[in-house]
Amino acid sequence: MSTSKLAGIALLLAVAFSLFDGAYLVNETEQVIITQFGKPLGQPVVDPGLRFKVPFIQRVNRFEKRFLEWDGSPNQVPYAVSKGAVLSLIKSLGNAYAKEGVFVNGVEPGRALTDMVVPRFSAEHIADPGNPLGRYSDPEEVAEVAEVLLNERNTYTTGSVWSVKGATG
Repeated sequence: MSTSKLAGIALLLAVAFSLFDGAYLVNETEQVIITQFGKPLGQPVVDPGLRFKVPFIQRVNRFEKRFLEWDGSPNQVPYAVSKGAVLSLIKSLGNAYAKEGVFVNGVEPGRALTDMVVPRFSAEHIADPGNPLGRYSDPEEVAEVAEVLLNERNTYTTGSVWSVKGATG
């Protein structure tokens, strides 16, 4: 094969590969952010369809479009995730060990007036706990719920989480 034919084939392959790397498809459930050397370029691409980028230099980063924006405090994200994991674990263990007669339940306490809570809040905050009952729980109230779940008469409740939060959900 002649050198000019090889150069032509190589050029054709380079152009095809560049076009292949330069085109990307956005589907309707995702959004795309294009980055160049790790820095975002422009606004996210949210409209579905065929799009083009600079080959080899720009990178396509895909994200679910259906994510909801977090409107809470950023330091609450790890708490919310870990709390959800614990609730899921209780339900899973309750289901897994029910046939063996092992009852796994949880108690989800709200703020109780304990030695840990009282020093952390102002008198105004303690006076208005912000729940529909208008008061904090006593530690004994939380203990009484745990006592019900641990009682030998509990022969049916498993995989559940009992809330003692003064109607705060």
